[in-house]
Amino acid sequence: MIKSYDVMSPDGISINRMQTYKTVEEAGEALDNFVERYKAQGYYSSNDGKIPLDQLAFHCNLVTIKITAKEIVDDQVNESFEFIFVELKDRFELSSGDISPNQVQRLEKFQDDLSDLVLEWVEQNSPKKHTI
Repeated sequence: MIKSYDVMSPDGISINRMQTYKTVEEAGEALDNFVERYKAQGYYSSNDGKIPLDQLAFHCNLVTIKITAKEIVDDQVNESFEFIFVELKDRFELSSGDISPNQVQRLEKFQDDLSDLVLEWVEQNSPKKHTI
């Protein structure tokens, strides 16, 4: 299962360490922006020497990042808990959404337990793959 894509520079470093891309098209736009950043300099300086900008994209690599069922479940449970707290803060017109350190620990335990339960349910109800 594919989670996202990343673009690696000629030196094997992500062109944006803070973000991955949901589609190949988004990754392509990011690559275009990466190349554009070096326009004033006129070249990209890699560990192997200077690369002309018109060739830079050919020296970069698109990487597919796979995601496990556990990561999907953990992400969904985390998003659900965040949504619940924002909704309740708004509905009760609370001035602060902060919770105590003890509450944070309990919430993290609940999230872990719920993630485990949901993952068990997903695995139990997923079609079984047959090998020959």
